[in-house]
Amino acid sequence: MGYPVGDKILLEVAERIKASLRGSDIVCRWGDDKFMILFPKISHGDDLEKITQRLLNNIGESLQLSEKVLYLEYSMGCAIYPQDGHDSKTLLRQAESRLTNHKKEMRAKNKRYNLTIDPKASKLLKAKTALEEALKHQELELYCQPQIKIRTGEISGVEALIRWNHPELGQIKPQKFIPVAEQTDSIISIGEWVLRQACLQNRTWQDMGLPNLIMSVNLSPLQLKDTNFINLVESILGETKLAPQWLELEITEKAILANTEIAHQVLQNLRQLGIHLSMDDFGTGYSCLNHLPKFPLWHLKNRSVLCTRNNRKTRKYCYYFSSYRFGKQFGLTGYCRRG
Repeated sequence: MGYPVGDKILLEVAERIKASLRGSDIVCRWGDDKFMILFPKISHGDDLEKITQRLLNNIGESLQLSEKVLYLEYSMGCAIYPQDGHDSKTLLRQAESRLTNHKKEMRAKNKRYNLTIDPKASKLLKAKTALEEALKHQELELYCQPQIKIRTGEISGVEALIRWNHPELGQIKPQKFIPVAEQTDSIISIGEWVLRQACLQNRTWQDMGLPNLIMSVNLSPLQLKDTNFINLVESILGETKLAPQWLELEITEKAILANTEIAHQVLQNLRQLGIHLSMDDFGTGYSCLNHLPKFPLWHLKNRSVLCTRNNRKTRKYCYYFSSYRFGKQFGLTGYCRRG
């Protein structure tokens, strides 16, 4: 891009840094692409963490020059006096060492992104920027997969699925980009889009006079931790005028067991709104059956690989069948998902 563009980037970052600092803080350029900041009157890591977090939030992860969106990569190393040293040389050496370690961590993270996305996606400048652009330019599309009662063939509900129609790479399946979205926190905005579109679609069907169906939407573990999630769900239901009994939220077994206290509270709040709840991929992780009665669940969902005729003599199938019967004792309905 050349030196002029590089200079513009440095100037923009410098302005963002200055806007983040207190009046007593000092910032200077320390090399070609480095800035050094002196924070007076900081005696422990908690204060430094708050200030640096504000700094990172204000710098952001992208900036726009002309018509191009550029993704910023930056690393940070900190040292505190007197814990990390009593003179400037020692403190700088400690900060440089931590900066180097942070760069290594960032490279490892970027490598994971590349492994997660399809090889064709190497054409993308950065995964997070591409996903944000996909939302902005309406490249994401909602698909609805019917849920069918085996005995009657009746459609009992639908599950909302997402596809990414990339202008260069074509259609990208969620297995390729959802893990990246979760690593970059883009899943919060994508999850909000899916929830809103799913509720809007279900309400549209109802307005057309079609039979009422429950729309099932997958919930990310990061959404489960989002303190604003309950308010968001209420807002979307009000905005789309969809009654809560026609919405179901799915959370994986792994996500529930990762933090049972948070999961229990969030699911209880959702249940109080009248929303259906289900545990997805049940039986594929480290299942603990004594957790089932503790959560306000309606359904258990399993992958079809556990339910096929060829697997009926395997330990996995026996485990699934026993778990299903156990759940049924608590009024939970079982689903078997294809794919």
